[in-house]
Amino acid sequence: MDIEFLDPAEAPLPPDQVSFRSVEVEPYSDGQRLLVRLSVTPFQERPTIDLEVQDEQGVRLAASSIVEATDATMSLTLHLQRPSSGLQYTLVARLLYEGLGEVDRAEAGFVLPKPKQER
Repeated sequence: MDIEFLDPAEAPLPPDQVSFRSVEVEPYSDGQRLLVRLSVTPFQERPTIDLEVQDEQGVRLAASSIVEATDATMSLTLHLQRPSSGLQYTLVARLLYEGLGEVDRAEAGFVLPKPKQER
C-alpha cells in the first residue's frame, strides 16, 4: 500500500501569505490580444486578481479582474484598445483580499508584434 505524503510547500496558505509564482504575457500575432498565464501559491481563501495593461507612459489600455479565483493556475485572453506595435507595455497583476487589500504584485513587460497583413 502506497502512502502519499503532502508536500508542506504545497499546503494552502492564509491570505496574507499568498503570492504570485509566475505572470507571463504572450502577445498574439494580430497585435491586439494577449495570452496571460498566471500562477499563484495554493490558497485557503479565494483571492481576487486585478490585471492592467499600461503603455510606456502608464496609460491604461486594458483591465480585467478575476473575482474569487478558484484555481492556482489560470490563463486568459485580454483585448487591447488602441494597440501600437513596437512599443514597450507592462502587465501589472495585483493579488487582493477584501479587508487586506493588495497582498502581492507582479509585472511583466512585453512588446507587441506588427500585425500580420491579410492577403
